Amino acid sequence: MTQPAGESSPALPAYTPPRKRYNVRFGLVYTVLGLVVVGAITGFVLLVAQPGHKAPPAWSSWKPVGNDPDVVTQQIAQHVSGEYRFTDQKAIVGIQAGPPILTAPAPTAVRLPIVAVERRGQVSVKGSTVIDSTDRAWQYELCGGGSACSIDKGKPSVTRGALVRREAIELALYTFKYVPEIDSVIALLPPKPPVTQETPQYAVYIKRSDLRNELKRPLRMTMPRTPPLKLEAQPLQTTPVDELAGAKVYKWQPQQLQNGAVLLVLDPIA
Repeated sequence: MTQPAGESSPALPAYTPPRKRYNVRFGLVYTVLGLVVVGAITGFVLLVAQPGHKAPPAWSSWKPVGNDPDVVTQQIAQHVSGEYRFTDQKAIVGIQAGPPILTAPAPTAVRLPIVAVERRGQVSVKGSTVIDSTDRAWQYELCGGGSACSIDKGKPSVTRGALVRREAIELALYTFKYVPEIDSVIALLPPKPPVTQETPQYAVYIKRSDLRNELKRPLRMTMPRTPPLKLEAQPLQTTPVDELAGAKVYKWQPQQLQNGAVLLVLDPIA
């Protein structure tokens, strides 16, 4: 079609592309994500700071330092020895820590390694034995300063014997808690004076599995505070630890093997 001359066509409006909303959408997404992160951080802070929220209690108020089993167990021996004292503040026994070793009587005084422990009467079958390797064992020798490590102060008593056995269990607890390489503890107890060749020798032998429950709860819930021991006999309130210790006491004797090493033979006393 044509238009009359002299008339001009009306101007068409300029094309305007539709406005994109992507920037707005991304902004909304980031805003939501930011609010989620802020909310999570705020919730965590409130959870930690809320009243009544407490960190789990430490297993013990004292702990050894270092990673070397020899160094750590020496610290344990010194600490535990200081916990069991006479009223004059002197330790009931001194404690030596180290790999399982027996020292032959004088004059030779040869140190012989203990390579295994033989526990007799461990199952219902009469005469049966269980033999444990000492590859992951550690030994504590409780020495009272007298002949053959007997306690040279005061008189033997039920109370004193119970405290020394309790001390052996505390040594084992600290050892299993802070020295993961060790799975069993041999604690040689001081013999009852006067010591002769016929005097029986006793030891506490305990394995990590025997103290599984005690290692899960704080030490103060297992071990009662031990008051200084008077030289005269005094009553002692027995605890589950004392019963456990009594069940782990054995009469021991060495059996030398052909290679010169020692098998430690344990007989139950109950």
